[in-house]
Amino acid sequence: MSTLVPVPTGLHLHAVYRNVVFYYFVKDETRFVPTSITLIRISMESLSNDTDEYAIELCKKLAGDTFPLMFEPGPPQKTLCEMIIAKNGAVGYLMITAMFLTPIGILPLSFADIRRKLWQLIR
Repeated sequence: MSTLVPVPTGLHLHAVYRNVVFYYFVKDETRFVPTSITLIRISMESLSNDTDEYAIELCKKLAGDTFPLMFEPGPPQKTLCEMIIAKNGAVGYLMITAMFLTPIGILPLSFADIRRKLWQLIR
């Protein structure tokens, strides 16, 4: 998301300068939930009689040239299942199987209880 905000900064030698500010945000999306958000701000002063388009284009060009140099891709990360298996081996496989089968095993018990209560209401 980018926001361009011209801000008047005051007078200097009978000329009015404005600050053209360019903000953008970078999210860390290595997992499902972003763990960090980086705010990047690029600003420059421009004369009030100049058009803001020149300053905006210059800010965009600077951002386009410097952005690839600021961040580098991280190493690929393992999933939770891969980490459990790598740490525990065969026991890790059993742990993962138990994690997935436990909810499936609990469901019939809860349905049996509901069925028994309904049967008692019908009688």
